[in-house]
Amino acid sequence: MTKDITFNFKSFIKKYLSNVEDNFIIYFLLLNYLHKKYNLNLKFKSLNF
Repeated sequence: MTKDITFNFKSFIKKYLSNVEDNFIIYFLLLNYLHKKYNLNLKFKSLNF
């Protein structure tokens, strides 16, 4: 089951975040969520913006 969940999550990311311009808000919210959850020091440069 863990494999399926991981696969589905990757598919979700590929499907909804492949086009950054159209899904910028989703991308930003996901980045914000990851930043809060894992306390990551992410910058937009690392995402090639």
